[in-house]
Amino acid sequence: MLHVPRGVESDLITALTLLSGYRRARWRAVILYGLAGIGKTAIAQAVVDNARIQRTFRDGCVWLDGRRDPAEEVTRLCLALGLERAPGERWVACWRRWAGAEERRLLLVIDDALDGAAVAPLIAGLGPQVVTLITTRPGWAVRAEVERWLPADQVWAQPVGGLTPAEGRALAAAVVGRPLTDAEWALAHAVGELTGWHAEALRLAALEGREVGWAGVLGELPAGRLPWAAVHDLLRGQWAQLGRAQQAELAALVAGTAAGAWRTAGDAAQLWGVDAAVAHRRLWALQWQGLVEAADADPLRWRVAPVVRLGLGGDML
Repeated sequence: MLHVPRGVESDLITALTLLSGYRRARWRAVILYGLAGIGKTAIAQAVVDNARIQRTFRDGCVWLDGRRDPAEEVTRLCLALGLERAPGERWVACWRRWAGAEERRLLLVIDDALDGAAVAPLIAGLGPQVVTLITTRPGWAVRAEVERWLPADQVWAQPVGGLTPAEGRALAAAVVGRPLTDAEWALAHAVGELTGWHAEALRLAALEGREVGWAGVLGELPAGRLPWAAVHDLLRGQWAQLGRAQQAELAALVAGTAAGAWRTAGDAAQLWGVDAAVAHRRLWALQWQGLVEAADADPLRWRVAPVVRLGLGGDML
């Protein structure tokens, strides 16, 4: 998987390996949440590949698909680990018996968890040194389920946003296969700004830039068109996960606010016809999925994530 180092990775490695006491992990679950295609899985893979992580988790790092049936994933995991069931024991009980041991030191990665129900059978009964790293789009729904099984002060939720410009330049250069010229970087930077430095969008733009140049991409994006079917598909998948109410709320934000404009909860309240407190709660729920983002300098101001506006502003709304 193509990946460039991101600033959040060192903090994650520290969090995953930290102990609060003898045989006690400081963080029992770390949740990476954010927009589809933003780079959560790539970050998780880079963390798993880190030598410090591999030294720390002597029983290994196991990777599960959060989109699949959790019972099937438990069975697959037990077979992969070579676990043996007691007579009449179900695989989920076998997993909990093994993973619940005090001495077990394991990193469990659940990638792209669709909801809390996909997580619960995998984390219930884990031992005090087993740490779970979860990537997901619906961050709050997954966190709420995790906190049914683990204390809230042992669960860390980390949003994953767009690349920094420096990370974006490194990604584009890795795709192109050489350092970007100043002219190329000016075009790549413009693409990054228009897409909110969305990792997959920038990667695909760099592929086109390598083959036919960046200028054509810039002819599409300022006109409000997202030219990559793969990114459209990612966004459609996330759109389909929303309930009808959230779909209507997001559609109203896209239609009722200017591209790139930072607005307040009061502005959203006017669009939706609700009190500001209700609007703030709705924006918070959308932010937990990466669909809207808060301003770094003023967390009370928000905007629709640029790639969401580009991808959902057409036939989907």
